[in-house]
Amino acid sequence: MSDSPAPPPPDPDLLAQGWERRSLADPERAQEMADLYELAGFEVKIVPLAPMDFAPSCGTCPETVSKSYVVIYTRKEGRTPPDPQGTEPSSNAFEV
Repeated sequence: MSDSPAPPPPDPDLLAQGWERRSLADPERAQEMADLYELAGFEVKIVPLAPMDFAPSCGTCPETVSKSYVVIYTRKEGRTPPDPQGTEPSSNAFEV
């Protein structure tokens, strides 16, 4: 069992918009991964980390990690996030 701290939690605002956190990566690799996700039909958002994204128990590591890594979020192109009241539009519906 490892004593290393857990990664920062996903951004709740992005999750509410239908984004899914995929990976933590250095910026050069993040762009390569973003290109691959886009080829697979995903929208991609690369978000920089901030020291405040980490728990206080992480000590001074967040200062280094937040300068060296970014978080990759994806969502399927054209995906509509679920309605907060739990009703999703029917896939059979159409507008006239």
